[in-house]
Amino acid sequence: MKIGFIGIGNMAQAIIHGMPNKEDIIISARTHDDTLFKANKLNVTPAANHHMLVIESDIIVMSVKPEMFSTIFDEIGPYLRGKTIVSIAAKLTIEMIQEQVGDIPVIRAMPNLNVAIQQGITAITASDNVENQVATYVREMFDNLGSTVLIHESQMSGFIGLAGSSPAFVFKFIDAMVSEAMQEGFAYDDALSIASHAVSGSANYLRISGVDAQILTERVCSPGGTTIEGVRSLDANHFEDTVRKAVRATINKDKQ
Repeated sequence: MKIGFIGIGNMAQAIIHGMPNKEDIIISARTHDDTLFKANKLNVTPAANHHMLVIESDIIVMSVKPEMFSTIFDEIGPYLRGKTIVSIAAKLTIEMIQEQVGDIPVIRAMPNLNVAIQQGITAITASDNVENQVATYVREMFDNLGSTVLIHESQMSGFIGLAGSSPAFVFKFIDAMVSEAMQEGFAYDDALSIASHAVSGSANYLRISGVDAQILTERVCSPGGTTIEGVRSLDANHFEDTVRKAVRATINKDKQ
């Protein structure tokens, strides 16, 4: 099965890096020179242009900004019959895409930044007319980059808040801890390594143990100990409410 990528930004390149069969991949960037450069870099096949990519591919991954879809669909629309579109763009629903291309099968996939190191999480939802073989192929493609979850399209905005944007929240959390540790004499790289391991280990412990997060928090907080003082400071500064508001702001923005 041949898969074509229209748009070769950071996310598309991360996906391609995680795919084992590079000979099945065709790409088309904004200009032909850029297509040739990135095809050589990624060891994949360059297309002469967008519509030739569609002709030569079975699955078309739209990895461009939402505002570019309409212009590209004007070019490739006549060649889409028998193909499946995979969109990794926020905001554009399956219905919006099919309003432009007709009843072409559409899969929406929302990977997060961590697919670049094969530790991402990708949400997938599809139109009713996507063939099982294609759906399986696309899910396996993203499974190579971490893990996948099948969701209803109405949950996509929630997923973006929970997983798409949350890496930025975690980065800010770690950066704040690192900054404070440096006040105690730690070098930046050492503090970053310690904090990153602490956060990733805690996340894995929470996921694997199956124990409620609040219970685990209480287990770490010995009465009169150091941790409980930090937790009290978080509570006094409305930490949980701040996180909820950040997630909600992301969700609301996607729904606009």
